[in-house]
Amino acid sequence: MPGNPKETGRRCRWESVEPRTPLWLSHHWPDEYDRCIHVGRRHICRRCAVFYPVCFATMALALAGVRWPVRFDPWLLWLMSVPVVLEWWMEHLGVWRYSARRSVVTALLVAPAVGVGLARYLEHPGDRLWWAVVLTYGVICLVPMLISHRRSPAAPPPAPTATPTPRETATVPPPRAAATGAPPADAGRRPAERTTGR
Repeated sequence: MPGNPKETGRRCRWESVEPRTPLWLSHHWPDEYDRCIHVGRRHICRRCAVFYPVCFATMALALAGVRWPVRFDPWLLWLMSVPVVLEWWMEHLGVWRYSARRSVVTALLVAPAVGVGLARYLEHPGDRLWWAVVLTYGVICLVPMLISHRRSPAAPPPAPTATPTPRETATVPPPRAAATGAPPADAGRRPAERTTGR
């Protein structure tokens, strides 16, 4: 679609006339504000608006002892993160288009797992399960970002301004009379007279 900021190179993000919401509220550029909800004049990331309240609430409950059985942690911390990681890959590689509903669903799935993981970390900062999940999925999610970055077209350089040469600025000769349909001035002369100019 003409005029789509995503198809006009990276420079459009820096040249956007729309003011950008602070990073802590929305880590999206203005051309991705469809991934945000509107609160007044601010844009807030839709996924984060769902993820963080559920995550911190789950963490507080887990620290208070209200949680699923600890023996389920190795299964749930790994498996509940799979949908959001899969979505991350598919969107960055251009296989899936963004879906607000899917974004909310995957955020709701992963938030309790991260909340319980944070509770484990606060109780035992060296918790192996927590760090294994964080580092593994962190590296996995970094890969599609690097791939999509390499695929992104660079902004084309500005076209140089051509300086007209003296020949280009010379007076253009008038069109031949034949182009206007009028007979040439020497149409009635014989070839010899044309040559001598008589």
